[in-house]
Amino acid sequence: MNYRKIYDDLIQSAQLRPDIAFLNGYIERHHIKPRCLGGNNKKENLVKLTAREHFIAHWLLYRIYPENNKLALAFNMMRISSSHGRYYNSRGFAIAKKAMSNAKKGKPAWNRGIPCSAETRAKLSAANKGKPNPMKNKKHSAESKARMSNGKKGKPSPMKNKKHSAKSKAQISARKRGKAPWNKGIPRTADEKAKMCASHRGHIWQSVNEIKALRATGLSYPKIAKDYNCTHSTIRRICLS
Repeated sequence: MNYRKIYDDLIQSAQLRPDIAFLNGYIERHHIKPRCLGGNNKKENLVKLTAREHFIAHWLLYRIYPENNKLALAFNMMRISSSHGRYYNSRGFAIAKKAMSNAKKGKPAWNRGIPCSAETRAKLSAANKGKPNPMKNKKHSAESKARMSNGKKGKPSPMKNKKHSAKSKAQISARKRGKAPWNKGIPRTADEKAKMCASHRGHIWQSVNEIKALRATGLSYPKIAKDYNCTHSTIRRICLS
């Protein structure tokens, strides 16, 4: 299908139409040549379209330039309803959503790396106060757990090679003060205990002699624990065994 010809015919028809046709209707201004392709805001590059025509015009532009992410996002914006009844059908809605998805794939979020201001944080906090956790009294399905697990596999921990600042530690401590641990009073199952035991045996308990030798040199439990990625109490138990 010749989308370029259909687009040109739509624009030409709108340009030749007398303004009196819009006296009792709603209109939107459209850039004939999109700004992302070098268009401007001059009168000769603007045309008056109905909401329906505007949606179709951006649909056609997306078809003409399917690789242009800005036009894909602009087309997606056309599906947003307005008080004037933005036109779209189910097929157009689906294509617009898919266009937006393809345009954003592989790209970081627009606000990544931009810290929230104190004012924004206060607004978010106020908006969420009193609202229950969306996962309260719910459990992730086995399929959901598998997806989350696969999504994190091979990715380093966000805190790898980093340390909490003194201020951060104080904030974490203040938030947890007076609160019982989430797993307090919940006994571990035999399966969980077996997994924990196997995990410790795999990378710590096989190095008992090496750990004891390090302790004999005068190294503290915390320093040894850091090298073996475990708690200092575990190192202490090994050294005293």
